[in-house]
Parts: sequence; C-alpha cells; structure tokens
Amino acid sequence: MNTSDKNPPTFRPAEKLAVDVKGLREALDVGNTKAWQLIRDGEVESFSIGRKRLIVVESIGKLVRRLVHAANAGRTTPASDTPATMPTPDTASARGGR
Repeated sequence: MNTSDKNPPTFRPAEKLAVDVKGLREALDVGNTKAWQLIRDGEVESFSIGRKRLIVVESIGKLVRRLVHAANAGRTTPASDTPATMPTPDTASARGGR
C-alpha cells in the first residue's frame, strides 16, 4: 500500500497569489492613501474576504509594467545609447573648451 495515497499533497504556491494593502504598499513603496487610490481606480485587481481587502499579486506586476512602458514611450533611444563623440566636461577642457 502506498502511503502517499492516504495523504495527498497540499497546494502550496511558491509565491503568494494575493497580498493585503500593507503588502501592496511595501511592493510599490507607496503610502496608504496612494495604495487605496490604486485599488479604488481599478489600477490593481482586488477582492474582499470578510473585511479584509486583498490585491492580486499578478496585477501589481502588470501595473508596474504599464507604468514602465508609459515612462519609456516618449523616448526615441535608450538612455544608455549616448553618442561616443559627445564631449564630457573633462574631455572638453582638455581640448581647450570651457
């Protein structure tokens, strides 16, 4: 008889599926007012169990990706692509510049 049949494995996710408002605040390093504003505006998915409000962790990641995408949308080139010929303050002074 196999003993594993008597005790089926329990579900233990590697990471949390949902966090409370404190977890949202810590994940985004924002205050309580901003966290509740994100919930109220639907920027993150949330639900209640009893009186406890929980936020879907995946939706926090989606919010961060949307914000990063929006921040980078106006850029024409990545920040690391500065031209090599552009003089720096020390090379400009070595060439007789100010």
